[in-house]
Amino acid sequence: MYSEKIVSLFRRLFETPEGAAVLHELEIFAQMNDAEYIADANLAAYLQGRRSVVCEIRKILQEKK
Repeated sequence: MYSEKIVSLFRRLFETPEGAAVLHELEIFAQMNDAEYIADANLAAYLQGRRSVVCEIRKILQEKK
């Protein structure tokens, strides 16, 4: 769980129109909606790392008020 202060800061940032646009671009960069098999284990780990950042932001934004 994150502190109320952190959750509040993330919400203030990402719930604005500008923040929502940035989050959308991060989701595209992280290929959030692309599920494919990657044979190269290093590349797969790299891509999963990118996705995990956006997943963590989403998780923070969904924390209870």
